[in-house]
Amino acid sequence: MPKLPVAILIAVCAVFASAAADERRPESGDTKASSGVTLKDATAIVRQAYGGRVLSAEPAERRTAKGKPEPGYRLRVDVEGTVKTVFVDHRGRIHATGNTER
Repeated sequence: MPKLPVAILIAVCAVFASAAADERRPESGDTKASSGVTLKDATAIVRQAYGGRVLSAEPAERRTAKGKPEPGYRLRVDVEGTVKTVFVDHRGRIHATGNTER
């Protein structure tokens, strides 16, 4: 097998690195919570977990037990006539806020 010049190998590596970076880059209008799940992902997670209809979803922060702000999304979901408010953190975990309405 013929040996490739070092300059060509470097160029090929640069092309692959650029393509990998493009895959990690969010699309325009695709809101992310601090390099985690998108708003669309959070909505899908809540739909799968509760099976209800998502009424609203917005970027939000919550305070952790240590008092640090944690980015994520606040969603309101209607589950059989009861409206629940939940928080989905940037890792995709659901945290119930305890707010429910009938």
